[in-house]
This record gives sequence, structure tokens and C-alpha cells, in this order.
Amino acid sequence: MNYLRSLIPSNIPSNFDLEDQLKIWQERILHSIFLGGGIAGIVFSLLFSSTAVKTQNFTILYSSIGLFVICLIFFALRRISYWIRSIIALMIIYVFSNIIYFTSGWTGIALLLLLVFSFLTTTLLYQSSTRVGLFLSLTTLLVWAILRFANVIKGIGLASTINSLGLDLVIILLAGFSINLVMGSLKSHYLNIFRVNKALKNDQKMLQDQMQEQTTILERRVTQLRTAAEITKSTSSITNPQLLIRQVTDSIKERFNLYYVGVFLVDPMKEFAVLQYGTGEAGRKMLANHHRLAVGGYSMIGWTTQTRKPRIAQDIGSEAVHFDNPLLPETRSELAIPITTTSTLFGAMTIQSNIAGAFDDNDILILQSIADSLAIALENNLSFEHSQKTLEEIRVLNKAFVQQAWGEAVAVHGDLSASYENPELQSVDDELKTVSVPIYLRDEVIGEINLELSGNDINQEEMEFLRSISTQTSSALENARLIDETQRAASKEQKLNDLSVQFSRALTIEDILKTAVTEFGKLPSVSEASISLLPPEETNLGQSSEKRVR
Repeated sequence: MNYLRSLIPSNIPSNFDLEDQLKIWQERILHSIFLGGGIAGIVFSLLFSSTAVKTQNFTILYSSIGLFVICLIFFALRRISYWIRSIIALMIIYVFSNIIYFTSGWTGIALLLLLVFSFLTTTLLYQSSTRVGLFLSLTTLLVWAILRFANVIKGIGLASTINSLGLDLVIILLAGFSINLVMGSLKSHYLNIFRVNKALKNDQKMLQDQMQEQTTILERRVTQLRTAAEITKSTSSITNPQLLIRQVTDSIKERFNLYYVGVFLVDPMKEFAVLQYGTGEAGRKMLANHHRLAVGGYSMIGWTTQTRKPRIAQDIGSEAVHFDNPLLPETRSELAIPITTTSTLFGAMTIQSNIAGAFDDNDILILQSIADSLAIALENNLSFEHSQKTLEEIRVLNKAFVQQAWGEAVAVHGDLSASYENPELQSVDDELKTVSVPIYLRDEVIGEINLELSGNDINQEEMEFLRSISTQTSSALENARLIDETQRAASKEQKLNDLSVQFSRALTIEDILKTAVTEFGKLPSVSEASISLLPPEETNLGQSSEKRVR
């Protein structure tokens, strides 16, 4: 059924270019000619069968049958080359016109077939107009006329006058030229339209391809920028350097569809760039082997860590500086990005692809921004660690100071405590519950508030109130201690001043020694005091005097 549908002239054979509308138009005309020729062959066979039997002249009959058979064959075999079928069709028309001439002379049918031959030659052959059919038709007329008037061929119903022959030639010539002119104009007009349409389609396709390419590039850039923003955001929330490096490396490889990504950090001596993390099985093996590259050595990472500049290798085979890693055999292009801030070089990032020429300047800008974010995060982590260490030292010093200060306060004042019993609750028989609230001073416990409660358990609001009281108490105690310490320091200063006055009033050495030892003896913890001046042999002072005062 599909084969029969394909024989309909309006259907286009599958082997034809759908954009070549001229060839499709020509093929439809050709197919219709074979269909019409087959029908004409049947009609002529029926019309001339009885005449052929009576006259015993079977030329027209056999020609009609042959016309039917040939047209039927080439109508059925539509997939045969168009040029073969068109030449066959033109030959059938040309031969049939000559057969009619040979049997009946140049009647209207013979001339009409020559005109049709000239018309179809212009229509079916080539894309531009041709004069082949017209030339062949005129040549045929002249040849048959010469043969007839030379009596080479006799008995042919050809017009016997030159006027008749001239008239036939004029008809063929005028009609042929007119047909060629019209068909040539139509073909030229159609071909111009076809060329313009084809050029427009090509331009449209080119624009679509460019738009698709730009859209693809834009989508890639948007994805890269979004990835860079997400990575930058994540670097601000991760404080563990190793976890940060791993997350950034995995994100770059996954989002940018790369072959391998690795992060190197330079050692404290600035001699080697040591691999901190690499993606995939290759990265795991290199980490196990403690992979490192010399700063300034024969590698992309070595060059980048020395110059602090990015370097791109679109084809590693032709790159002068490249480290051939057997664990990464599919690397075709590589990008080395420094991980650095204005003042500090942390290391470099190697980004590799299995596609040659995979990176451009925009990739460098985006990936460099990610590396800069990583460098800032690493610097912040270092600052955070340093701050934490400093805070820990301050906390230790603060703890020691609080303990020492309140240890001295307890030593000076003895047991520092106070208690209170509520007389209204002395007769209550309810079971008492004990609640302890520590007294904090700069995160150090300097005391404790103990409460005995009756009734229900204390609620959260009451506990917050107790903590507030504890805070106020610790502040008041610290203020009181500072005031006491200030007073004691002032008292000591006053005693020193009084002692200086007494020293200034003493006239002899004995008076000075008595005054000093008297003041020492007034200290609360001193039960006896003495002052001795050592002899020369013990002091090597060159003076011999010793006084002992008790």
C-alpha cells in the first residue's frame, strides 16, 4: 500500500532533497508524463488496432503498445535516477513524433509532439533554460525534408512545397523560442527566489547556531557564577580548613564537569607545595604517597606558587611546563590557579580536563575568584585560630588572676560567708529542698549560694531570677574587693610615707635601725624582728661595723 501511495505524482520520493523545490517540481512533471504516456499508449492501441488489421500496417499499433509498456515500467520504477527517466521520456516523445511523421507525414500531431519535445527539454533538463530541444526539432525537420526532396525516402506524406516546409519551420522556431523564453524566465525567477530563500535559510540557521552557541556559553557562565557564589558562601561558614578544602574541590569538579581537581598548600619553609586533597582515586593515591611539588619546579603548580600568577595549558603535549602524572593519563588541558591574598601565599589549585582547549579567560576569572575566596577563608581560619589561642591564654591568665586575687582576699579576711534563716518558715514541717547557684566572676566560680526551699520545685523563671542575683552579687563582691585592695594599698603607701618621715628625723644609724625594726614588728604576722649589719669578711664592703638591735 505504501508503494502504491509513493506512485502518486503529488508525493515526493524519499531520495529527493526536500529543499530543492525545482527538482521536485520537475520530477512531478516527469512522473505525470509517464502516467499520461501510459494512458495514451492504451488509447492509441485500442484506436489503431482495427485499422492496423485492415491495412496490415502495425507500426502505430506496436508503437502504442511499446509506449504503454515503457511508460508503465518507468512509472513504476520511480526510484530510478531522475536523469535517466527524463532522457527516456524525451526520447519516447521524439521517437513517437518521428514515427507519426513516417507514417502520416507532418500532420498536426507530429508538429505538436515536436513542440512538446522542445518544451519538455527546456522544462526537465538542467536548472537553466536550454536550446537543445529546439535545435533538435529544427534539425529533424530539415533532415527529413532533405531526404524527401532528394527522393531518398519516398511515399512519406510530407508536404510537397517549400512553402509548407517553411511554414512548419517558422511554427517550430517561433513556438520553440517562445516556450524557451517563457520557461527560461520562469526558471530564472524561481531559481532567484530559491537562492534567496536558501541564503535566508542559511543565514537563519547560522544565526540559530550562533544563538544556540551563545546560549550554551551563557548557561555555562551562569552555572559557573552560581557555583562560584555557592562555594564562596560555603567558605564563610566552615571553620575546619581540611573540610573547607575538600568541599571546595569536590564542588568545582562536579559543577564544572572536570577530570581532576587538586589543592596544594606550601609548607612553612616555602620549598614544596604539598597536596592537601585531590578528587577521585588518583587524588586518594597521591595523598597516600604524600604527593608534593617543588615551588618553582618543573610543573604548573611549581610555576604558579613561585610567580603567584595563573597559568593555562590548552594542550599539555606542547606545554613547556607540565608535570606528567601517570595517575592522570587522560589529562589534555590544565589550569593552575594561585591561592593567595594580598600578603600571604597559601598554595595553588590544579584544575584538569580530558578535553583539549577546555579553558578560556573567563574560566580563569571565575576559578580565580573561587581560589581567592578559599584564600580569604583560610586566612580567616588562621586569624580565628590565633584569636582563639590568644583568648585561651587570656582566659588562663584571667583564671589565675581571679584565683590569686580572691585567694588573697580570703587569706586577709578569713572565712567569707553569710547566712540567713527566715523565722516565718522555721515551724514549717514540709520537706526542704536544696538549690545551689554558683557565683561566677569572669567564668570562674568564686562562691556559691545555697538555698533551702519548701514546697514545690523552683521554676525556670525563679531560677533565672536567682542567676541574676548571683551575677549582681559577683559584681558587687568584685567591686568591694577592689575597693578593699585599693584601701590596703593606700594604707601601705601611707605607712611608707610615715616611715620616710621618721627616717628623715633620725640622726644616727642606731635610730634608723630602731625605727625600721619597730615598723617591721608592727606587721600583723610578725612576732619578732631584727636587723643586722654584716662584718667585712662576709660582705667584702671594706667597713667593719655590726649592730644588733632587739
